Amino acid sequence: MSMSSLSTPISGLQAAQAGLYVTGHNLANHHSRGYTRQLVGQSTFLSRNIGRDAIGAMQVGLGTNISGIRQVRDHFLDMRWRAAAPELSFWDVRVGTGQRLDDIFGELEGEFRLQGVLRDLNRALHELNNEAPSIESRGNFINFAGSFITRIAGAANAMAQRQTELNDNIKAAVRRINQLTTEIDDMNRRIVLEEIGGANANDFRDRRNNAIDELSTLINITVREDTRGNINIIANGHALLVNGNRLQLGLQYSAPGSLFVHPVFTTEDGILPHGEDVRAFYNWEMLAHRAHIPPQGALLSMIMSRGLSSANHTTPGSTDIWDVFNMNHGVIPQVQAQLDTMVNTLVTMFNNAFTEPHPTLGLPRNLQGHHHGQIVPPATEPLDLRLFVEIHAGEGFTMGNIQINPNLMGHGGASRLPLNFDGPDDNRLVGQLLEQWGSATITMAQVGTIGDAFIEFPGWYGFSVDGFYRNFIDRMATGTSTAIGFLEASQEEMNFVDNRRLQISGVSIEEEMSNMIRFQHAYNASARMINTLDSMMDRIINQTGRVGM
Repeated sequence: MSMSSLSTPISGLQAAQAGLYVTGHNLANHHSRGYTRQLVGQSTFLSRNIGRDAIGAMQVGLGTNISGIRQVRDHFLDMRWRAAAPELSFWDVRVGTGQRLDDIFGELEGEFRLQGVLRDLNRALHELNNEAPSIESRGNFINFAGSFITRIAGAANAMAQRQTELNDNIKAAVRRINQLTTEIDDMNRRIVLEEIGGANANDFRDRRNNAIDELSTLINITVREDTRGNINIIANGHALLVNGNRLQLGLQYSAPGSLFVHPVFTTEDGILPHGEDVRAFYNWEMLAHRAHIPPQGALLSMIMSRGLSSANHTTPGSTDIWDVFNMNHGVIPQVQAQLDTMVNTLVTMFNNAFTEPHPTLGLPRNLQGHHHGQIVPPATEPLDLRLFVEIHAGEGFTMGNIQINPNLMGHGGASRLPLNFDGPDDNRLVGQLLEQWGSATITMAQVGTIGDAFIEFPGWYGFSVDGFYRNFIDRMATGTSTAIGFLEASQEEMNFVDNRRLQISGVSIEEEMSNMIRFQHAYNASARMINTLDSMMDRIINQTGRVGM
Protein backbone atom coordinates (compact mmCIF):
# COMPACT_ATOMS: atom_id res chain seq x y z
CA MET A 1 0.00 0.00 0.00
CA SER A 2 1.40 3.40 -1.02
CA MET A 3 0.24 6.98 -1.21
CA SER A 4 -0.19 6.52 -4.98
CA SER A 5 -3.09 4.18 -4.23
CA LEU A 6 -5.18 7.26 -3.44
CA SER A 7 -4.98 8.40 -7.11
CA THR A 8 -7.33 5.65 -8.24
CA PRO A 9 -10.37 6.56 -6.10
CA ILE A 10 -9.63 10.27 -6.49
CA SER A 11 -9.76 9.96 -10.28
CA GLY A 12 -13.02 8.02 -9.94
CA LEU A 13 -14.37 10.74 -7.65
CA GLN A 14 -13.47 13.41 -10.21
CA ALA A 15 -14.99 11.43 -13.08
CA ALA A 16 -18.23 10.89 -11.16
CA GLN A 17 -18.31 14.55 -10.18
CA ALA A 18 -17.89 15.57 -13.84
CA GLY A 19 -20.66 13.15 -14.80
CA LEU A 20 -22.98 14.67 -12.21
CA TYR A 21 -22.20 18.18 -13.44
CA VAL A 22 -22.88 17.28 -17.10
CA THR A 23 -26.05 15.39 -16.19
CA GLY A 24 -27.33 18.40 -14.24
CA HIS A 25 -26.45 20.65 -17.17
CA ASN A 26 -28.40 18.39 -19.53
CA LEU A 27 -31.44 18.40 -17.25
CA ALA A 28 -31.32 22.17 -16.84
CA ASN A 29 -31.34 22.66 -20.63
CA HIS A 30 -33.70 19.92 -21.77
CA HIS A 31 -36.20 22.58 -22.94
CA SER A 32 -33.58 24.89 -24.51
CA ARG A 33 -33.97 25.25 -28.28
CA GLY A 34 -31.22 23.47 -30.17
CA TYR A 35 -29.46 22.17 -27.06
CA THR A 36 -27.29 19.11 -27.71
CA ARG A 37 -26.97 16.43 -25.06
CA GLN A 38 -23.46 16.16 -23.58
CA LEU A 39 -21.54 13.17 -22.28
CA VAL A 40 -18.36 12.84 -20.23
CA GLY A 41 -15.73 10.88 -22.11
CA GLN A 42 -13.91 8.46 -19.80
CA SER A 43 -10.97 6.16 -20.41
CA THR A 44 -8.48 4.17 -18.35
CA PHE A 45 -5.52 6.04 -16.98
CA LEU A 46 -1.99 4.65 -16.80
CA SER A 47 -1.29 1.20 -15.37
CA ARG A 48 1.71 -0.37 -13.64
CA ASN A 49 3.15 -3.86 -13.71
CA ILE A 50 2.96 -5.87 -10.50
CA GLY A 51 4.45 -9.09 -11.79
CA ARG A 52 4.17 -11.71 -14.48
CA ASP A 53 2.27 -14.94 -14.92
CA ALA A 54 2.09 -17.59 -17.63
CA ILE A 55 0.11 -15.31 -19.89
CA GLY A 56 2.20 -12.16 -19.50
CA ALA A 57 2.54 -9.07 -17.37
CA MET A 58 0.10 -8.48 -14.57
CA GLN A 59 -1.05 -4.86 -14.36
CA VAL A 60 -3.04 -2.68 -12.02
CA GLY A 61 -4.92 0.36 -13.32
CA LEU A 62 -4.11 3.72 -11.83
CA GLY A 63 -7.55 5.27 -12.22
CA THR A 64 -9.97 6.93 -14.62
CA ASN A 65 -9.07 9.60 -17.14
CA ILE A 66 -11.57 12.27 -18.27
CA SER A 67 -10.94 12.55 -22.01
CA GLY A 68 -13.38 15.43 -22.47
CA ILE A 69 -17.01 16.50 -22.51
CA ARG A 70 -18.43 15.89 -25.96
CA GLN A 71 -21.73 16.62 -27.70
CA VAL A 72 -23.83 13.72 -28.90
CA ARG A 73 -24.47 14.92 -32.44
CA ASP A 74 -24.64 13.23 -35.86
CA HIS A 75 -22.83 15.30 -38.49
CA PHE A 76 -24.57 13.55 -41.39
CA LEU A 77 -28.00 14.25 -39.92
CA ASP A 78 -27.02 17.91 -39.62
CA MET A 79 -26.07 17.95 -43.29
CA ARG A 80 -29.34 16.27 -44.21
CA TRP A 81 -31.37 18.75 -42.11
CA ARG A 82 -29.62 21.74 -43.66
CA ALA A 83 -30.24 20.36 -47.13
CA ALA A 84 -33.97 19.89 -46.44
CA ALA A 85 -34.51 23.19 -44.57
CA PRO A 86 -34.18 25.55 -47.57
CA GLU A 87 -36.55 23.39 -49.60
CA LEU A 88 -39.18 23.41 -46.84
CA SER A 89 -38.97 27.17 -46.28
CA PHE A 90 -39.06 27.80 -50.06
CA TRP A 91 -42.33 25.92 -50.49
CA ASP A 92 -43.76 27.38 -47.29
CA VAL A 93 -43.44 30.91 -48.71
CA ARG A 94 -44.72 29.78 -52.12
CA VAL A 95 -47.79 28.14 -50.58
CA GLY A 96 -48.44 31.24 -48.47
CA THR A 97 -48.46 33.38 -51.62
CA GLY A 98 -50.75 30.93 -53.41
CA GLN A 99 -53.17 30.88 -50.51
CA ARG A 100 -53.20 34.69 -50.40
CA LEU A 101 -54.07 34.73 -54.11
CA ASP A 102 -56.81 32.22 -53.40
CA ASP A 103 -58.13 34.56 -50.70
CA ILE A 104 -58.28 37.29 -53.35
CA PHE A 105 -59.75 35.34 -56.26
CA GLY A 106 -61.45 32.36 -54.61
CA GLU A 107 -65.01 32.11 -55.87
CA LEU A 108 -66.41 30.63 -52.64
CA GLU A 109 -64.70 32.66 -49.93
CA GLY A 110 -62.57 35.09 -51.90
CA GLU A 111 -62.61 38.82 -51.26
CA PHE A 112 -63.56 39.89 -54.79
CA ARG A 113 -65.14 36.90 -56.61
CA LEU A 114 -64.50 38.22 -60.08
CA GLN A 115 -66.24 35.33 -61.80
CA GLY A 116 -69.52 36.42 -60.22
CA VAL A 117 -69.22 40.03 -61.36
CA LEU A 118 -68.19 38.86 -64.84
CA ARG A 119 -71.34 36.76 -64.90
CA ASP A 120 -73.42 39.78 -63.83
CA LEU A 121 -71.88 41.92 -66.57
CA ASN A 122 -72.61 39.25 -69.18
CA ARG A 123 -76.20 38.91 -67.89
CA ALA A 124 -76.68 42.68 -68.18
CA LEU A 125 -75.42 42.51 -71.77
CA HIS A 126 -77.98 39.77 -72.46
CA GLU A 127 -80.73 41.99 -71.05
CA LEU A 128 -79.73 44.68 -73.54
CA ASN A 129 -79.98 42.11 -76.29
CA ASN A 130 -83.27 40.50 -75.26
CA GLU A 131 -85.38 43.66 -75.32
CA ALA A 132 -85.30 47.14 -76.64
CA PRO A 133 -82.57 48.74 -74.52
CA SER A 134 -84.39 50.71 -71.87
CA ILE A 135 -82.87 53.34 -69.64
CA GLU A 136 -83.07 50.83 -66.80
CA SER A 137 -81.25 48.05 -68.69
CA ARG A 138 -78.65 50.54 -69.92
CA GLY A 139 -78.13 51.75 -66.36
CA ASN A 140 -77.80 48.20 -65.05
CA PHE A 141 -75.21 47.43 -67.67
CA ILE A 142 -73.18 50.53 -66.78
CA ASN A 143 -73.47 49.76 -63.04
CA PHE A 144 -72.27 46.18 -63.50
CA ALA A 145 -69.41 47.43 -65.66
CA GLY A 146 -68.51 49.78 -62.81
CA SER A 147 -68.68 46.92 -60.27
CA PHE A 148 -66.36 44.88 -62.46
CA ILE A 149 -63.81 47.69 -62.58
CA THR A 150 -64.11 48.27 -58.80
CA ARG A 151 -63.52 44.58 -58.08
CA ILE A 152 -60.58 44.47 -60.48
CA ALA A 153 -59.02 47.55 -58.84
CA GLY A 154 -59.51 45.95 -55.41
CA ALA A 155 -57.83 42.73 -56.55
CA ALA A 156 -54.96 44.74 -58.04
CA ASN A 157 -54.50 46.62 -54.75
CA ALA A 158 -54.58 43.36 -52.77
CA MET A 159 -51.89 41.84 -54.98
CA ALA A 160 -49.79 45.00 -54.71
CA GLN A 161 -50.18 44.90 -50.93
CA ARG A 162 -48.93 41.29 -50.88
CA GLN A 163 -45.94 42.36 -52.98
CA THR A 164 -45.21 45.15 -50.50
CA GLU A 165 -45.37 42.66 -47.61
CA LEU A 166 -42.98 40.33 -49.43
CA ASN A 167 -40.67 43.26 -50.19
CA ASP A 168 -40.55 44.14 -46.48
CA ASN A 169 -39.92 40.47 -45.64
CA ILE A 170 -37.02 40.41 -48.11
CA LYS A 171 -35.45 43.41 -46.38
CA ALA A 172 -35.88 41.71 -42.99
CA ALA A 173 -34.43 38.44 -44.33
CA VAL A 174 -31.31 40.20 -45.62
CA ARG A 175 -30.82 41.90 -42.25
CA ARG A 176 -31.26 38.55 -40.50
CA ILE A 177 -28.74 36.84 -42.80
CA ASN A 178 -26.16 39.47 -41.88
CA GLN A 179 -26.94 39.07 -38.17
CA LEU A 180 -26.61 35.28 -38.34
CA THR A 181 -23.38 35.44 -40.32
CA THR A 182 -21.94 37.87 -37.77
CA GLU A 183 -23.04 35.62 -34.90
CA ILE A 184 -21.48 32.54 -36.51
CA ASP A 185 -18.24 34.45 -37.06
CA ASP A 186 -18.26 35.57 -33.41
CA MET A 187 -18.93 32.01 -32.21
CA ASN A 188 -16.05 30.76 -34.39
CA ARG A 189 -13.65 33.05 -32.58
CA ARG A 190 -14.95 32.16 -29.11
CA ILE A 191 -14.87 28.41 -29.79
CA VAL A 192 -11.30 28.50 -31.09
CA LEU A 193 -10.19 30.67 -28.16
CA GLU A 194 -11.85 28.37 -25.58
CA GLU A 195 -10.84 25.05 -27.05
CA ILE A 196 -7.24 25.99 -27.80
CA GLY A 197 -6.78 26.29 -24.04
CA GLY A 198 -8.50 22.98 -23.37
CA ALA A 199 -11.80 24.43 -22.12
CA ASN A 200 -15.27 23.20 -23.01
CA ALA A 201 -17.02 25.32 -25.68
CA ASN A 202 -20.07 23.11 -26.25
CA ASP A 203 -22.59 25.82 -25.35
CA PHE A 204 -20.98 28.13 -27.90
CA ARG A 205 -21.22 25.29 -30.42
CA ASP A 206 -24.92 24.99 -29.71
CA ARG A 207 -25.43 28.69 -30.35
CA ARG A 208 -23.47 28.41 -33.58
CA ASN A 209 -25.43 25.36 -34.72
CA ASN A 210 -28.71 27.15 -34.02
CA ALA A 211 -27.56 30.11 -36.11
CA ILE A 212 -26.46 27.83 -38.95
CA ASP A 213 -29.79 25.99 -38.88
CA GLU A 214 -31.73 29.25 -39.09
CA LEU A 215 -29.47 30.56 -41.85
CA SER A 216 -30.12 27.40 -43.88
CA THR A 217 -33.86 28.14 -43.87
CA LEU A 218 -33.23 31.52 -45.52
CA ILE A 219 -30.63 30.56 -48.13
CA ASN A 220 -29.02 27.41 -49.43
CA ILE A 221 -25.63 26.96 -47.73
CA THR A 222 -22.73 24.52 -47.64
CA VAL A 223 -21.03 24.20 -44.23
CA ARG A 224 -17.49 22.96 -43.56
CA GLU A 225 -15.56 22.88 -40.25
CA ASP A 226 -11.78 23.23 -40.38
CA THR A 227 -9.26 21.59 -38.04
CA ARG A 228 -9.27 24.54 -35.63
CA GLY A 229 -13.05 24.43 -35.16
CA ASN A 230 -13.97 27.34 -37.48
CA ILE A 231 -17.10 26.99 -39.61
CA ASN A 232 -16.82 28.13 -43.24
CA ILE A 233 -20.01 28.86 -45.21
CA ILE A 234 -20.53 28.90 -48.96
CA ALA A 235 -23.89 30.35 -50.07
CA ASN A 236 -25.14 30.27 -53.65
CA GLY A 237 -21.57 29.94 -54.91
CA HIS A 238 -20.35 32.88 -52.79
CA ALA A 239 -17.86 32.58 -49.90
CA LEU A 240 -20.17 34.09 -47.30
CA LEU A 241 -17.85 33.31 -44.38
CA VAL A 242 -14.42 31.76 -44.97
CA ASN A 243 -11.39 31.93 -42.65
CA GLY A 244 -12.85 34.85 -40.72
CA ASN A 245 -13.59 36.86 -43.89
CA ARG A 246 -17.27 37.74 -43.96
CA LEU A 247 -19.27 39.16 -46.89
CA GLN A 248 -21.95 41.76 -46.15
CA LEU A 249 -25.32 41.65 -47.92
CA GLY A 250 -27.12 44.84 -48.86
CA LEU A 251 -30.03 45.87 -51.08
CA GLN A 252 -30.48 47.31 -54.55
CA TYR A 253 -33.63 48.36 -56.40
CA SER A 254 -34.44 45.54 -58.78
CA ALA A 255 -35.92 47.52 -61.68
CA PRO A 256 -36.03 51.12 -62.95
CA GLY A 257 -38.61 53.13 -61.03
CA SER A 258 -39.50 50.16 -58.82
CA LEU A 259 -39.51 50.09 -55.02
CA PHE A 260 -38.74 46.36 -55.06
CA VAL A 261 -35.30 45.31 -53.82
CA HIS A 262 -33.00 42.34 -54.23
CA PRO A 263 -29.85 41.31 -52.31
CA VAL A 264 -26.37 42.36 -53.45
CA PHE A 265 -22.95 42.35 -51.84
CA THR A 266 -22.25 45.81 -50.46
CA THR A 267 -21.30 47.49 -47.21
CA GLU A 268 -23.66 50.41 -47.87
CA ASP A 269 -26.51 50.84 -45.40
CA GLY A 270 -28.91 52.45 -47.86
CA ILE A 271 -30.59 50.88 -50.88
CA LEU A 272 -28.45 51.17 -53.99
CA PRO A 273 -30.03 52.55 -57.19
CA HIS A 274 -30.89 50.17 -59.99
CA GLY A 275 -28.10 49.71 -62.49
CA GLU A 276 -25.20 50.37 -60.12
CA ASP A 277 -22.43 47.89 -60.80
CA VAL A 278 -22.45 45.55 -57.81
CA ARG A 279 -22.34 41.78 -57.46
CA ALA A 280 -25.83 40.35 -57.05
CA PHE A 281 -26.49 37.45 -54.69
CA TYR A 282 -28.68 35.78 -57.34
CA ASN A 283 -27.97 35.70 -61.06
CA TRP A 284 -31.41 36.70 -62.36
CA GLU A 285 -30.52 36.40 -66.02
CA MET A 286 -29.41 32.82 -65.51
CA LEU A 287 -32.42 31.94 -63.34
CA ALA A 288 -34.87 33.43 -65.85
CA HIS A 289 -33.61 31.03 -68.53
CA ARG A 290 -33.62 27.92 -66.41
CA ALA A 291 -36.44 25.47 -67.01
CA HIS A 292 -36.55 24.57 -63.32
CA ILE A 293 -35.24 26.60 -60.40
CA PRO A 294 -34.29 24.46 -57.40
CA PRO A 295 -35.94 25.48 -54.13
CA GLN A 296 -33.18 27.33 -52.28
CA GLY A 297 -34.60 28.92 -49.18
CA ALA A 298 -37.19 31.46 -48.11
CA LEU A 299 -35.33 34.48 -49.53
CA LEU A 300 -35.39 33.20 -53.12
CA SER A 301 -39.02 32.12 -52.76
CA MET A 302 -40.03 35.57 -51.49
CA ILE A 303 -38.35 37.24 -54.47
CA MET A 304 -39.87 34.76 -56.93
CA SER A 305 -43.33 35.24 -55.40
CA ARG A 306 -43.07 39.02 -55.41
CA GLY A 307 -41.21 39.34 -58.72
CA LEU A 308 -38.58 41.87 -59.68
CA SER A 309 -41.25 44.41 -60.67
CA SER A 310 -44.98 44.72 -61.15
CA ALA A 311 -46.45 43.61 -64.48
CA ASN A 312 -49.40 44.18 -66.79
CA HIS A 313 -50.53 43.11 -70.26
CA THR A 314 -47.66 45.04 -71.86
CA THR A 315 -44.91 43.16 -69.97
CA PRO A 316 -42.96 41.07 -72.53
CA GLY A 317 -43.23 37.34 -71.94
CA SER A 318 -45.33 37.78 -68.81
CA THR A 319 -48.22 35.65 -70.07
CA ASP A 320 -46.17 32.48 -70.45
CA ILE A 321 -47.48 29.29 -68.88
CA TRP A 322 -47.32 29.45 -65.09
CA ASP A 323 -44.69 27.00 -63.87
CA VAL A 324 -44.06 26.79 -60.13
CA PHE A 325 -40.36 26.23 -60.82
CA ASN A 326 -39.91 29.00 -63.37
CA MET A 327 -39.01 32.60 -62.63
CA ASN A 328 -41.16 34.08 -65.43
CA HIS A 329 -41.22 37.52 -63.81
CA GLY A 330 -42.52 36.10 -60.52
CA VAL A 331 -45.73 34.49 -59.31
CA ILE A 332 -47.75 37.63 -58.55
CA PRO A 333 -46.55 39.52 -61.66
CA GLN A 334 -47.72 36.59 -63.79
CA VAL A 335 -51.15 36.81 -62.19
CA GLN A 336 -51.14 40.57 -62.69
CA ALA A 337 -50.18 40.26 -66.35
CA GLN A 338 -52.68 37.52 -67.17
CA LEU A 339 -55.59 39.22 -65.42
CA ASP A 340 -54.64 42.57 -66.91
CA THR A 341 -54.68 40.94 -70.35
CA MET A 342 -58.31 39.95 -69.84
CA VAL A 343 -59.27 43.37 -68.47
CA ASN A 344 -57.52 45.30 -71.24
CA THR A 345 -59.10 43.08 -73.90
CA LEU A 346 -62.61 43.59 -72.53
CA VAL A 347 -62.09 47.35 -72.17
CA THR A 348 -60.79 47.61 -75.72
CA MET A 349 -63.66 45.50 -77.06
CA PHE A 350 -66.36 47.68 -75.50
CA ASN A 351 -64.66 50.99 -76.26
CA ASN A 352 -64.07 50.11 -79.90
CA ALA A 353 -67.64 48.87 -80.28
CA PHE A 354 -69.10 52.11 -78.97
CA THR A 355 -66.81 54.57 -80.75
CA GLU A 356 -65.51 53.01 -83.98
CA PRO A 357 -67.54 52.82 -87.22
CA HIS A 358 -68.96 49.35 -87.84
CA PRO A 359 -67.76 47.91 -91.21
CA THR A 360 -71.31 47.27 -92.42
CA LEU A 361 -73.62 49.16 -90.05
CA GLY A 362 -71.72 52.43 -89.90
CA LEU A 363 -71.95 54.64 -86.79
CA PRO A 364 -74.40 54.10 -83.93
CA ARG A 365 -77.21 56.66 -83.97
CA ASN A 366 -75.82 58.50 -80.97
CA LEU A 367 -72.66 59.27 -82.87
CA GLN A 368 -74.76 60.53 -85.78
CA GLY A 369 -76.52 63.08 -83.58
CA HIS A 370 -79.66 60.95 -83.13
CA HIS A 371 -81.08 59.17 -80.13
CA HIS A 372 -84.32 57.15 -80.10
CA GLY A 373 -85.48 59.02 -83.17
CA GLN A 374 -84.91 62.43 -81.56
CA ILE A 375 -82.43 64.97 -82.84
CA VAL A 376 -79.70 65.67 -80.31
CA PRO A 377 -78.47 69.26 -80.39
CA PRO A 378 -75.01 69.23 -81.89
CA ALA A 379 -72.25 69.64 -79.33
CA THR A 380 -69.58 72.23 -79.74
CA GLU A 381 -67.00 69.46 -79.31
CA PRO A 382 -67.32 65.72 -80.05
CA LEU A 383 -68.67 63.91 -76.97
CA ASP A 384 -66.53 61.04 -75.68
CA LEU A 385 -68.87 58.06 -75.37
CA ARG A 386 -66.38 55.32 -74.61
CA LEU A 387 -67.62 53.01 -71.87
CA PHE A 388 -64.27 53.10 -70.03
CA VAL A 389 -61.71 55.89 -69.67
CA GLU A 390 -58.38 56.16 -67.91
CA ILE A 391 -58.17 57.56 -64.40
CA HIS A 392 -54.74 58.99 -65.18
CA ALA A 393 -54.70 59.98 -68.82
CA GLY A 394 -51.83 58.63 -70.89
CA GLU A 395 -50.96 55.73 -68.56
CA GLY A 396 -52.99 53.14 -70.46
CA PHE A 397 -55.83 50.82 -69.52
CA THR A 398 -54.43 48.72 -66.71
CA MET A 399 -56.01 47.37 -63.54
CA GLY A 400 -56.38 50.29 -61.17
CA ASN A 401 -56.35 52.88 -63.99
CA ILE A 402 -59.85 52.34 -65.40
CA GLN A 403 -63.14 54.04 -64.60
CA ILE A 404 -66.58 54.39 -66.15
CA ASN A 405 -66.80 57.34 -68.51
CA PRO A 406 -68.30 60.27 -66.52
CA ASN A 407 -70.30 61.20 -69.66
CA LEU A 408 -72.33 58.01 -69.15
CA MET A 409 -72.94 58.59 -65.46
CA GLY A 410 -75.48 60.75 -63.67
CA HIS A 411 -78.84 62.00 -64.95
CA GLY A 412 -79.28 61.19 -68.61
CA GLY A 413 -75.89 59.52 -68.89
CA ALA A 414 -77.22 56.03 -69.56
CA SER A 415 -79.26 57.29 -72.52
CA ARG A 416 -76.05 58.33 -74.26
CA LEU A 417 -74.76 54.75 -74.41
CA PRO A 418 -74.44 54.19 -78.19
CA LEU A 419 -76.12 50.85 -78.97
CA ASN A 420 -78.49 51.33 -81.95
CA PHE A 421 -78.08 51.84 -85.67
CA ASP A 422 -81.58 51.93 -87.17
CA GLY A 423 -83.75 52.59 -84.13
CA PRO A 424 -84.39 51.53 -80.55
CA ASP A 425 -85.14 47.90 -81.53
CA ASP A 426 -81.86 47.40 -83.35
CA ASN A 427 -79.73 45.11 -81.15
CA ARG A 428 -77.21 43.98 -83.73
CA LEU A 429 -74.28 45.70 -82.00
CA VAL A 430 -75.12 44.09 -78.64
CA GLY A 431 -75.47 40.71 -80.37
CA GLN A 432 -72.02 41.01 -81.86
CA LEU A 433 -70.58 41.97 -78.46
CA LEU A 434 -72.11 38.82 -76.97
CA GLU A 435 -70.69 36.80 -79.83
CA GLN A 436 -67.28 38.23 -79.17
CA TRP A 437 -67.63 37.56 -75.43
CA GLY A 438 -68.45 33.90 -75.94
CA SER A 439 -66.14 33.22 -78.87
CA ALA A 440 -63.78 30.37 -78.03
CA THR A 441 -61.77 30.63 -81.24
CA ILE A 442 -60.39 33.43 -83.37
CA THR A 443 -61.22 33.20 -87.07
CA MET A 444 -60.23 35.36 -89.98
CA ALA A 445 -63.87 36.40 -90.31
CA GLN A 446 -63.65 38.06 -86.91
CA VAL A 447 -60.58 40.09 -87.76
CA GLY A 448 -61.67 43.63 -88.47
CA THR A 449 -65.14 43.31 -86.94
CA ILE A 450 -65.93 45.99 -84.38
CA GLY A 451 -62.53 47.51 -85.00
CA ASP A 452 -59.84 45.07 -83.88
CA ALA A 453 -61.63 44.17 -80.66
CA PHE A 454 -61.72 40.41 -81.07
CA ILE A 455 -60.78 38.50 -77.93
CA GLU A 456 -57.12 37.63 -78.16
CA PHE A 457 -55.20 36.59 -75.07
CA PRO A 458 -51.47 36.31 -75.86
CA GLY A 459 -50.33 32.77 -75.14
CA TRP A 460 -53.91 31.69 -74.32
CA TYR A 461 -55.63 31.38 -77.70
CA GLY A 462 -58.92 29.57 -77.99
CA PHE A 463 -60.77 30.83 -74.89
CA SER A 464 -63.92 32.79 -74.40
CA VAL A 465 -63.92 35.43 -71.68
CA ASP A 466 -65.53 33.05 -69.18
CA GLY A 467 -63.32 30.18 -70.31
CA PHE A 468 -60.22 32.31 -69.95
CA TYR A 469 -61.07 33.27 -66.39
CA ARG A 470 -61.97 29.72 -65.40
CA ASN A 471 -58.72 28.50 -66.89
CA PHE A 472 -56.87 31.30 -65.11
CA ILE A 473 -58.36 30.24 -61.74
CA ASP A 474 -57.69 26.54 -62.45
CA ARG A 475 -54.05 27.19 -63.33
CA MET A 476 -53.55 29.34 -60.26
CA ALA A 477 -55.14 26.69 -58.04
CA THR A 478 -53.06 23.96 -59.72
CA GLY A 479 -49.87 25.93 -59.06
CA THR A 480 -50.74 26.28 -55.39
CA SER A 481 -51.79 22.64 -55.15
CA THR A 482 -48.49 21.55 -56.69
CA ALA A 483 -46.59 23.73 -54.22
CA ILE A 484 -48.59 22.22 -51.34
CA GLY A 485 -47.57 18.74 -52.53
CA PHE A 486 -43.90 19.71 -52.48
CA LEU A 487 -44.34 21.39 -49.09
CA GLU A 488 -45.89 18.26 -47.59
CA ALA A 489 -43.10 16.08 -48.99
CA SER A 490 -40.48 18.47 -47.60
CA GLN A 491 -42.25 18.58 -44.24
CA GLU A 492 -42.26 14.79 -44.10
CA GLU A 493 -38.52 14.69 -44.76
CA MET A 494 -37.89 17.39 -42.15
CA ASN A 495 -40.02 15.59 -39.55
CA PHE A 496 -38.06 12.39 -40.11
CA VAL A 497 -34.68 14.13 -39.78
CA ASP A 498 -35.89 16.16 -36.79
CA ASN A 499 -36.99 13.00 -34.99
CA ARG A 500 -33.70 11.26 -35.75
CA ARG A 501 -31.72 14.26 -34.49
CA LEU A 502 -33.88 14.45 -31.37
CA GLN A 503 -33.36 10.76 -30.66
CA ILE A 504 -29.60 11.22 -30.81
CA SER A 505 -29.06 14.76 -29.50
CA GLY A 506 -32.12 15.38 -27.38
CA VAL A 507 -32.22 15.13 -23.61
CA SER A 508 -34.25 12.28 -22.10
CA ILE A 509 -35.18 13.06 -18.51
CA GLU A 510 -35.51 9.36 -17.65
CA GLU A 511 -32.07 8.57 -19.06
CA GLU A 512 -30.46 11.54 -17.35
CA MET A 513 -32.01 10.62 -13.98
CA SER A 514 -30.66 7.12 -14.43
CA ASN A 515 -27.21 8.57 -15.19
CA MET A 516 -27.44 10.81 -12.14
CA ILE A 517 -28.10 7.81 -9.87
CA ARG A 518 -25.25 5.89 -11.51
CA PHE A 519 -22.77 8.74 -11.11
CA GLN A 520 -23.94 9.36 -7.55
CA HIS A 521 -23.27 5.71 -6.66
CA ALA A 522 -19.86 5.92 -8.36
CA TYR A 523 -19.10 9.09 -6.41
CA ASN A 524 -20.14 7.46 -3.12
CA ALA A 525 -18.09 4.36 -3.90
CA SER A 526 -14.97 6.41 -4.64
CA ALA A 527 -15.51 8.52 -1.53
CA ARG A 528 -15.90 5.37 0.60
CA MET A 529 -12.70 3.92 -0.84
CA ILE A 530 -10.87 7.15 -0.02
CA ASN A 531 -12.21 7.03 3.55
CA THR A 532 -11.13 3.39 3.87
CA LEU A 533 -7.62 4.17 2.60
CA ASP A 534 -7.48 7.15 4.92
CA SER A 535 -8.35 4.94 7.89
CA MET A 536 -5.75 2.38 6.86
CA MET A 537 -3.04 5.00 6.47
CA ASP A 538 -3.99 6.53 9.83
CA ARG A 539 -3.73 3.11 11.45
CA ILE A 540 -0.35 2.43 9.93
CA ILE A 541 1.17 5.84 10.59
CA ASN A 542 -0.28 6.82 13.93
CA GLN A 543 -0.81 3.54 15.75
CA THR A 544 1.88 1.12 14.53
CA GLY A 545 4.64 2.89 16.49
CA ARG A 546 2.68 2.87 19.74
CA VAL A 547 2.40 -0.90 19.75
CA GLY A 548 6.17 -1.30 19.97
CA MET A 549 6.57 1.11 22.88
